[in-house]
Amino acid sequence: SPFNSLCFFFLMIGLPPRSTLSSSSAASDVYKRQDVRLYTFGSPRVGNSEFVSRLSSRLSSPVRMRRQLDIVPAIPPRMLGYRHAASEVWDKHSEGAQADQYVLCNGSGEDPSCGDSEEHPIFPLYL
Repeated sequence: SPFNSLCFFFLMIGLPPRSTLSSSSAASDVYKRQDVRLYTFGSPRVGNSEFVSRLSSRLSSPVRMRRQLDIVPAIPPRMLGYRHAASEVWDKHSEGAQADQYVLCNGSGEDPSCGDSEEHPIFPLYL
């Protein structure tokens, strides 16, 4: 198609609830001829380990932004088999006039020292 020959890369940006659709589309074969770049903000867990593996094989470096104390990325819970894609950047809030701190997490998608550290109990009802 003309689209495939003219497009150098395809950028997908998703905010909740469209971050789920962006992740699902990026993992599909629809854009198999383009270099797909995925950036999501506050995305819930979209699929299981198999889905995350497929997404990782299609994308060179997806980026998932997660803001501290945001409940949306904590659902659905891991105990149901859902997982996040890799490359989380955690936006930690600061008190007062200080700037927020951005933490590049370990690349697993479920870094216990980043956003996952807030998920105690497993489903954080207090958020």
